[in-house]
Parts: sequence; structure tokens; C-alpha cells
Amino acid sequence: MPNTDNYKFHIPFYVTNDQHSKIIKENVNFLNACLHIALTSQIPDDTIPWVETYNLIPNMFIPVKYCDIIPKDPIYIFTTEGEIYIPPGSREWFTYMYNLERRIRRQQRFDEIAPEATYHGTTFKHLCSRLHHQECLTHIQNTYDEYIRHHIANKNHPDHINNDRKQKNLNRNLNKILSNLKKVAPDTHYGISDDTKAIER
Repeated sequence: MPNTDNYKFHIPFYVTNDQHSKIIKENVNFLNACLHIALTSQIPDDTIPWVETYNLIPNMFIPVKYCDIIPKDPIYIFTTEGEIYIPPGSREWFTYMYNLERRIRRQQRFDEIAPEATYHGTTFKHLCSRLHHQECLTHIQNTYDEYIRHHIANKNHPDHINNDRKQKNLNRNLNKILSNLKKVAPDTHYGISDDTKAIER
């Protein structure tokens, strides 16, 4: 049995005599207190995280168009193998941001044009085609209106009314103009979706 005089601190010891039971208990309590102090003194004040803190913006060059749309939460994508975490700054992260920016820009463009498309009785997809058709038909109408006024004036001119040759030339020129206008007229029913047809009804 160790000699307690050889130690500068209390050590537990065991005896069969009941009179020493209180001393044993005091020694054990003293050791527990010392052990608790020693262990707690080794733990730093600041808790060390087990995982790296999520950095929203990677420390590297980022295009300006991405700065305001970076998600505040970690990014995960769904694959056949399950969810995959996309670390900021990785190649997959830039691919994700590229697609996200395109979707946002497309949605903004849609929000800007949707009222105009509704006004013209069509959809966002066919608005450009509808505007082109309107411009083309307006040009045809203006061209025809300007030509037919001169045509009627020439036919009713006193020098041309009884001139069969002049009348034939005027009619031939009119047919040529009408044929040319028909060729440039757009096909308004080409490539129109069912959604657009439903709106136009």
C-alpha cells in the first residue's frame, strides 16, 4: 500500500477499519475536485467548430452580375446519387450561378414584356413575331393606300378615261403591285401555339 507521506496531495487508500471511512471519502472528493479543475482549465474559452464556417462569398474574383444574387443558404443539387453540396467558388458553383443569373434575367425580361404581350393579344413567346406582322401589315396597307389613290386619279383623268391602252397599263400595274404586296404579307397562322390561339379568340 502506498505511503501517503510520499505525496504532496491526498491519495485514496482503503482500510477495513470503519474509523477511516470518513477520511477515504474526503480524499476521493478532493481528487475529484482536482481532476475537474485540471480538465476544465484545458478547454479554451472559444469553442472550436467541428466544421468550417459557411462562407457565403468565396474569396476570389466574382463577376458583378453574381454579387447580388448569391444564395444565402448552402447550395445543393439533386442528382441520381442524391443531394450533392456545391461549395462556393467551385466550378459547379459558377455553373449554378450562371444558370441562376440567366433564369433571373429571363424572368425580368418576361415581367417587362408580359403586359405588352397581353395588350397585343399574344404571348411572350410570340410577341416579336406579332410586332413584326403588325409592322409589315401596316407598311402594306400604307403602300396600297398611297398607290390606289394615284391609280384612281389616273384612271379618272380626262386624258385617260377613253384611252384603252392607258387603262390597260394602269390595270396591269395595279395587278403587279397587288401581287408583290401579297408576296411580302406575313403568314399570320404560321407557328402559332395553342396558347396564343386561345388568347386571340
